[in-house]
Amino acid sequence: MIRHTLLPYKTPANEFFSPDLFPKTFPTLFPYGVGGLEDKSRKSSLGLRVHVRHLLRLADRRFQTHKSFLFVAFNMLQRREVLWRSSMKVRSSAFHSVAEQFALISPDTLKRLCERMQDDPFHGEHSPADEDERRAFRLLKEVNLVNAAVPGSAASKMNMRNELRALMIEHGIPSFYVTLNPADVHSPIVRFFNNDQNDIDDLSESLASDAFAQCIRIADNPFAPAKFFDTYMTAFIQ
Repeated sequence: MIRHTLLPYKTPANEFFSPDLFPKTFPTLFPYGVGGLEDKSRKSSLGLRVHVRHLLRLADRRFQTHKSFLFVAFNMLQRREVLWRSSMKVRSSAFHSVAEQFALISPDTLKRLCERMQDDPFHGEHSPADEDERRAFRLLKEVNLVNAAVPGSAASKMNMRNELRALMIEHGIPSFYVTLNPADVHSPIVRFFNNDQNDIDDLSESLASDAFAQCIRIADNPFAPAKFFDTYMTAFIQ
């Protein structure tokens, strides 16, 4: 029996190139304290994203079913992307002017704009009332440039919508539409990705499985429905 004791520590841990970070954070996933991410002592260099993808694809599902590992790893990957995009922006010639404009914006102005855009998300950003609000909108555009490549961010979704509009302008409005519904709560493929024992020769039992029980499986292992959706869409497009 292995016991782990949590000791108080006042100094925040460094998440950059710290191979001990994940073994210390998740002792049940790394019971021997080895195998951490971004370990420079490895003979072959292995990036954070590639290593996380490898852990999630292991036959051992402890990384897939852990309650917080997925979220911590995804949060780190998002922040790395933001920092990298921000560093590129800092090197640009417009950084000093943006920093000066940012210093002139008051917190009250930002709060007022957030409330207006929340009440009217479609038109709230197109009607600045004064010069302070115009500065805030210009700053928001700079922030969107940084976040446009961060998966899941509002700026990335806006960027994809703009790409769709550009395709319609270039090629015209589509005349044929296809609606897909993967329905992961009913698909036996999700159970297959979840390593459940399925009879391949007789899928009637899997097809007749309870939807609520399938939802429990999906909540317990979110990697399985994500893999199912990616496989489903890739097969349809190809």
